[in-house]
Amino acid sequence: MKPFRDRRSAVALGLALVVAALWAGTLLREEVLRILCLCAAAVGLRVALVNIWPGVHPRLYGGPSQLVAAGQSVVKVLVQGEINGASMARTAHRVAELLGPETHQICIDFHQVTGLSEEGLRELGSLIRAARHQGVLTVINGASPPVRSSLRQAELDHLVAYAGPSHT
Repeated sequence: MKPFRDRRSAVALGLALVVAALWAGTLLREEVLRILCLCAAAVGLRVALVNIWPGVHPRLYGGPSQLVAAGQSVVKVLVQGEINGASMARTAHRVAELLGPETHQICIDFHQVTGLSEEGLRELGSLIRAARHQGVLTVINGASPPVRSSLRQAELDHLVAYAGPSHT
């Protein structure tokens, strides 16, 4: 469950934290406490910026090889390289944050995937099942025959639709 219904609430909270931390820092005399206030202000600023400009840094979306973008009704996910449990868990978490009542489809682009670990497959399965439970269709684009085979063996094949040619 997300702590805020929309990004504006998170931005407001982040900016409030910045103001409160900077104000407290001006009142304190000890350097250690002032540094802690600056750290709190930096955290608040990061929260605000991440919610204002979600695409500002790809690392926020699952790692250097994965990018998630939101549209009105489609969430697009680009995955690259070796997909492991940790990277897919981060991506799945970010996708879950972007799903809204207007979302009808998640499109995952596998054109540049070189491998899919068992842990990555489990995390992908959790994402697919959660989306399905919310009535959101998952489309896999450009999956290689080994990836399709892995999805079939994990009994996820019937929960997704395939688009685009598979790469070899």
